[in-house]
Amino acid sequence: MGPNSDVDLLVVMPDGVHRRRTAQDLYRSLTGMGIAKDIVVATESDIRSYGDNPSLVLFPALREGRELYRAAEQIGSRLSWGLAHPREG
Repeated sequence: MGPNSDVDLLVVMPDGVHRRRTAQDLYRSLTGMGIAKDIVVATESDIRSYGDNPSLVLFPALREGRELYRAAEQIGSRLSWGLAHPREG
């Protein structure tokens, strides 16, 4: 990563999670890391409904991103992704 790079994080949460509040909590938790970051919180339904739409940020994140963490417990077809895709700026 270069000096003008940032980290883009896609965090997939279970349906019913408050996306904006979750993103705000994540930004607060990651404050002070010394790197610019963009956080997108999506629900499992968002991924199923919009993940294959090339005009949305979910599309490249799901195809080009790297999985950083997967929840230890998964139920059925439940999705749990934390993806990062460094972007040179």
